[in-house]
Order: sequence, then C-alpha cells, then structure tokens
Amino acid sequence: MVELKSIESQNEYGEPQRILKYILIYCIRGNAEILIDENIFQLNENEVITITSGQYHQLRPINGKVFKLAFTLDFFL
Repeated sequence: MVELKSIESQNEYGEPQRILKYILIYCIRGNAEILIDENIFQLNENEVITITSGQYHQLRPINGKVFKLAFTLDFFL
C-alpha cells in the first residue's frame, strides 16, 4: 500500500514505466532529472514533484539523494 525508498546517485535507468500508484519524489540534496509523460523535469534540493497514477515516468540521472514515496488510492481510504 505504501512504499518509501531512498535513492542516491542513480546513473542507470530502465524504460519509462506506468504504474497505478501515486508518487511523491522529494530531493533532499543535489538534483535529479525525471521524465514524466515525455517531459523532462529538473528537481533541485528541497523540491517535490508529484506523479499521478497512470502517468509514464522514469528516474534519470540523480546527483544527490531523493526519497520516493509511492502509495495506492487505498491508502487514503
């Protein structure tokens, strides 16, 4: 239902994926690049980005540390 993951210095990434969860990505330090629905976003220190259930997304180069919080709609219920 809820998954919290810490990611540091990711340089390799797979194919974009679509999952049926809601995701918050918070950059603690450094920066990260994220592809969401064919748009690339630069996430800097102390910034958060949301990914809605069903959107294509891909974590790209991460130079620092980010937290990824993924949860299902059941979490709110």
